[in-house]
Amino acid sequence: TQNPLKFRGTAANHIENVSQISFPATQSASSDANTLDDYEEGTWTPGIADDTGNPTSEGQAYDFQVGTYLKIGQIVWITGSVKISDLGSMGTGNGTQIRGLPFTHATRSNARSSIMFGSAANLDTTAGYGVHGQIINGQALIHVSIWSLTSGSGSLSIAGLNTDGTLHFSGMYEAA
Repeated sequence: TQNPLKFRGTAANHIENVSQISFPATQSASSDANTLDDYEEGTWTPGIADDTGNPTSEGQAYDFQVGTYLKIGQIVWITGSVKISDLGSMGTGNGTQIRGLPFTHATRSNARSSIMFGSAANLDTTAGYGVHGQIINGQALIHVSIWSLTSGSGSLSIAGLNTDGTLHFSGMYEAA
């Protein structure tokens, strides 16, 4: 059989022409920070919750909830889309969160990761406001905020999300 790895030069650490690399279903962690020992692709289900609740326990209903992720080492890239059809009993004055991230954010002093919203539709917000989000140290959820040049940043309230509110987002963060 032919070896799929071809070495060039005199050192064995120069590899080219690799057709596939297979990782085990369960990570086999290495103590060497320079060893790639974890690769994973998958799906997750984003859910909307107020900042005191749960994405399913307050009667929320959705037209769609889709999410994908790619994890290489500790870095996680996510994409997601969600359209809410019923706010259930979520507190309309409370902030909006997207829950269900596939991994918890790393716990580091003042660690935060930004999430970009490619589009947001059917929101009840003032013209000129942009939607953004962040994942905070040690959490597995996105805090959804709005921002304007004149008033700065604040939470997107559940009332601002509105029924038929649609959010499409992506970003990356460091997993715990």
